[in-house]
Amino acid sequence: MNRDVKIVVIWPYNKIGVFDSGIGGFSVLGALRRLLPCCDYYYLADSGNLPYGSKTREEIREYSIRNVRFFNSLNVDCVFVACNTSASSAMDLIEAYSNFPVYNILDVAAYGIKNISVNREDKYTLIATERTIEDGVYIKIMEEAFGTDRVKYFPTPELVDIIEKNYNRKDVLADSVYKVFKNIDIDMESNLILGCTHYPFLLKEINKFWKGEIINPSEFFPDYINSRFKTDKESCEYRDGEIIAYTSGKVSEMYLKLRHLSIDYVKDVNYVQLENYSLRRKINV
Repeated sequence: MNRDVKIVVIWPYNKIGVFDSGIGGFSVLGALRRLLPCCDYYYLADSGNLPYGSKTREEIREYSIRNVRFFNSLNVDCVFVACNTSASSAMDLIEAYSNFPVYNILDVAAYGIKNISVNREDKYTLIATERTIEDGVYIKIMEEAFGTDRVKYFPTPELVDIIEKNYNRKDVLADSVYKVFKNIDIDMESNLILGCTHYPFLLKEINKFWKGEIINPSEFFPDYINSRFKTDKESCEYRDGEIIAYTSGKVSEMYLKLRHLSIDYVKDVNYVQLENYSLRRKINV
């Protein structure tokens, strides 16, 4: 057999789970839906435990187990971990406790970043939550792609709170975002990588003052999937999939966020008590 021949299989999943600590994962779901509109999507926002980025590693690993066990109960075909913090802190447990294939935003980011054309003078800045920065997985991806001398990284957990709490306050968003960047020693002419899936919802505000290129890894999903699978575009012409959301927070608040962020494709939002999906025994996290 010729080992150089790339074998690509047809996309095999119809029921797809996506989870995040809040609304950030809709940036991932949007990219997936544009590529595979015929699939049914089940979105989980663990808003009751938001934000993940300021939690301990042990807490994030426990939340991640609950999330994946919830998707087990829905009998989904696969899950995309849209939360960078969960992906960097808990992928071993997510894969161990899932009944389905699991994909994650960090693998997607690594694929896309590896394929970026790099100029000799280019500098790169990563912004992410505290936990994602501390875990170091994203930093390793960037340093392997660009070199240690070209990469800087800054925790910007405030940005998650800004979009989650001020999603309906366009008058304060731009000023709040600018203050976050103003308070850190950051090169606004470097290429900025958004290391949290919440951040693309602030792209308009960041663009007002950022001078370098802004890279949203969620947009790498189509290329990442097409590198592994053949997506059947023709079958998607005959069916639009359903999108159902679940939240561990307030359902009414989730509806408001979807409306203000112009996410109009969600059919239903349901409350879920994720504590019901905890393990009864203590695990070594």
